[in-house]
Amino acid sequence: MSLNEITRNCYQNGITAKKWLSLCKLFASKNAAHSTPEALQMEMCHSVLALLSSYPGDASLRRYLKTAVEDGFLPLHTFVSSFLLGVRSTELHDADTLDMLCRVALDSYHTSGNQPIGSLVSAGTSSADILTPIQLTLQLLRTASLLPITPLHPLHNSASELLYLLLSCVSDVSTIPTAHAFSFMNEAADALPIIRLPPIVRQNLENILLQLYQNTDDTRLALDTQVVHSQQFAGTGDIIGPSSESDIVSFSLLFQSLLLYRGREYGAGDGPHAVALLVSFHRLSSWNPATFYKQLLHSAINMLAHVNISSSGGAQYLITRAFITGRLPALLAKFEEVEVEGTKSDWRGAMHLAVPSLFQHSVLLQGCEVPLDPHASDSQNSNSSTSRSTSFIGELIHQFSEFGLVEQSFVSTMFPTQANEFHSKIWSEAHDAGLEIKAYLETKFAADSSEDDIAGIVQRILKDPCSHAAFSELILKWFLAQASPLDIEPLDHLCKILQSHPEMIDILSLHIKLSMLTAVSHLGGIVLFLQSILARFNLPAEKLMLGERKLNTAILTSAHVIYRVEELKGPESVSFHSWSKALFDSGSEGIEDGILRSTPPRTLLKLAATLVSSAIQSCSDRKIDKDVLNNGISFFRGPLLNWTLAGIVKMLLLEIQHRRFIAPLHLDVLQQLVTFQPFPKIVLHLSAGAILRLFTQSTPIQLSQTDTFDPTSIRRVALQTLGVSDESTTNTNLSLTSGHSKGHNSARELIQHALTDAATGKAPIIDVERCLLLMPPTQFLPALYSELAAIRQIETPRRIATHILATPRPSSSPPLLPIFLHVTLPTLITSIDKVSPTEQAIATDLLVAIISSALTAALHTEWALVSVCSEQRFVLGQSTTILARRLGGDLRRKAGKSPMSGAIARRLASSQPFVSNFPSFMAEV
Repeated sequence: MSLNEITRNCYQNGITAKKWLSLCKLFASKNAAHSTPEALQMEMCHSVLALLSSYPGDASLRRYLKTAVEDGFLPLHTFVSSFLLGVRSTELHDADTLDMLCRVALDSYHTSGNQPIGSLVSAGTSSADILTPIQLTLQLLRTASLLPITPLHPLHNSASELLYLLLSCVSDVSTIPTAHAFSFMNEAADALPIIRLPPIVRQNLENILLQLYQNTDDTRLALDTQVVHSQQFAGTGDIIGPSSESDIVSFSLLFQSLLLYRGREYGAGDGPHAVALLVSFHRLSSWNPATFYKQLLHSAINMLAHVNISSSGGAQYLITRAFITGRLPALLAKFEEVEVEGTKSDWRGAMHLAVPSLFQHSVLLQGCEVPLDPHASDSQNSNSSTSRSTSFIGELIHQFSEFGLVEQSFVSTMFPTQANEFHSKIWSEAHDAGLEIKAYLETKFAADSSEDDIAGIVQRILKDPCSHAAFSELILKWFLAQASPLDIEPLDHLCKILQSHPEMIDILSLHIKLSMLTAVSHLGGIVLFLQSILARFNLPAEKLMLGERKLNTAILTSAHVIYRVEELKGPESVSFHSWSKALFDSGSEGIEDGILRSTPPRTLLKLAATLVSSAIQSCSDRKIDKDVLNNGISFFRGPLLNWTLAGIVKMLLLEIQHRRFIAPLHLDVLQQLVTFQPFPKIVLHLSAGAILRLFTQSTPIQLSQTDTFDPTSIRRVALQTLGVSDESTTNTNLSLTSGHSKGHNSARELIQHALTDAATGKAPIIDVERCLLLMPPTQFLPALYSELAAIRQIETPRRIATHILATPRPSSSPPLLPIFLHVTLPTLITSIDKVSPTEQAIATDLLVAIISSALTAALHTEWALVSVCSEQRFVLGQSTTILARRLGGDLRRKAGKSPMSGAIARRLASSQPFVSNFPSFMAEV
């Protein structure tokens, strides 16, 4: 059931506003893992607005909204932005309805006693972003001027008051990008002659317009100097852009993407798709093999040299170096197999030319080495995860030689020092033992190996990227061989090893798709291992397949759900009552073998949270005493049931939050579980963040209700799990709602950081999935264009935009290229049509470069997936042929009334490479 269905059913059945809000909260708590709070809040608001289109001005729906806003579950700023966006729909163009929505916002604001910037607009919103609701309010006033005037619902007055309050939120207009400022000024210029505004509102609006004009006046002069550049660019035939031989942006973004999605689809561990991305990029770049490899190696060492080691205790350095020296050579060997086929390119000679060029970047190479800490003891240095006894360049050249990327004679001649001094520790140990490396590793991870022996070999493997591929192949082989319910103990042993050393999972994620390790049975340490993998790498909540084996991960990701006892049917009902009696009955003699044999692990995992919740409720109702409850809970601390704890702990945290900490029994049970030693470490890793967000240093626990609960002890355990020993160094504001109000700014900052890194010669990174969590695609893409346009150049914005729009990402992430071409681009064109000819010329340059480059990159990706993976699917949402055809048709239809549409169409049609790649575009133009 969706929020739309909940709202519709409640309204049609006369459910009160408070009851409706309770149901919405329950829905939000159960879907918190699948959607952000802001998205759920906006969906709830839209569910009421959808009904208002059919029931204009309805008082019950007004109470729904007012109750949600006054409760705080629907933040006032979210309601304001949602209803202003909804006003653009003609279905809501009813004076009574629009006035009612304005009054809900205004009354709630006046009741709160807060300032406009902290209520109507979220705190921390930039002046540029505040212009958006102001523009929407101007559109609302234009709509009001066309609707009949109703004395009981003076829409014009309400909208004018809202505009006045929003205008007061604008502070520093100097930070507003020029393109955004011009768009707003044109919107206001169109609206002012039509709408009637009170004098004070008009004066405030005109003051802001004057500041914007003065601020952009200097910019106009700077823009005029670029007219020559625009004219020269317009006359060229190749609009894909120059293939600069000093470009590290494109490769850096590709490598960072492979690292971000490691272990998932299109990540470093997804070998065929990773190779396909390299093939696509090579064909797009048109670089010869030598240039391609030089750029690749330069980008790789730049990325490693700029890793901030101190910020992550060396973990990010370790994984980045492991990617470059442990995984990248294998990907390049597969890449060459594809590119050499049918061509005469000398890739071996190209690498022989590229490797010596690394020494031209001596500063970067020096930054790739991690020196020993001169202040640490010898034992500390030897145990440090970031210390190295071998040089990075020696390790890299050795790996290139091992994978056949360079000749051994070349290494001996060009790098005699590295060739003679470098030795892989694990390979040397295996050689001394007279074993192949896989056989040697297999002996080290045998079932009878001690924990100290395993810990020792793990540390040596972590520091030896040359052994990572062999280790990963061995682990995958074990999983495939032992993924059987009849042979569960060896697999459980292996999962426990990996749980105890999460760094090894990072190494695995570089070499294999982690979904291949999840289509196995459900028991003990295996369940905890699978839950950690799904959560840590955000693997999709869907059926995962390995040959004929299938695993629906919903059973693992929904283990926290509480089921109503009367809803349980058949075997599940029998199992629930049997386990409830065995665990929480004063006359129980414990857990018998019969109940264990008769209950499938899947059923026990599903019912664990419900069993604990039901027992807590029984204790609260005095049906069982607290000693019986505690005795039953103690069974979950042992190895027999501790593999169900991840769902139980999450359930307890959600219930405590829902009950606003008035939950003494839930608090005591949580403390009893979390502070017990030994508690499964992997469960702590899964829940530590949620614990710290819920129990901040200022959490208002009502200790009068529970004499034994100590929030400090729980926080201490969570901090120790995350490797933080001093709580004073942590951010104490970790509440569940912190940060959401600044989501849009955070996404913009990610783009700005990437642009800054590119401008300063560093390897840029932008986590697109994180951006899309902070704002939806329809808001992210305009924000992206705004930031790219603000730097006043073509190449870097083109490369960043191409990566974001045309690089495939895991299936959980929406394809952005169709959204940009069909939704964002028309809006941008409409806005740019209203600016000066100089601005239009510069915007045309950038948009044409982005469109042509992104479409061409997408086309090469389609071809590469066919040639490398034999996949004929549209991973970017639609076929590039269809995208180009629709784009041509859209531009043609609007060319008569839109100068920008005509200019973009002409520029694309004048490019011979673009026309050759996309004849379907010309068919429509």
